[in-house]
Amino acid sequence: DYTGVGFNGQTAGVFLFASERIFSDIFKQMLYNGTGTVMICNGSGTIFSHTDKSFIGRNISDDVAYEQVFKEGNSGSYLTKVNGNSIIVACYDLPKWDLKVVQT
Repeated sequence: DYTGVGFNGQTAGVFLFASERIFSDIFKQMLYNGTGTVMICNGSGTIFSHTDKSFIGRNISDDVAYEQVFKEGNSGSYLTKVNGNSIIVACYDLPKWDLKVVQT
């Protein structure tokens, strides 16, 4: 569901009302063979949506695996190690909303 916000009869913005479950379900479909994670977090590292709901509300800004995610304007991918295993972290920065989409 959405609601338009306007001025002088012109739409100036849209508020989108959607359950977190919708995002989580979409993210689960993006996984390769059911492995990895996809999440949305803010610029401070607080997770708003995650393929594993137990991570919602956690903060990843101090997690070494995600340190490059929080460099300003960073979108792209990089290789890092977690518990001795190499993983690829991809990030898409949404600066207008102070959000990041992160996939491992």
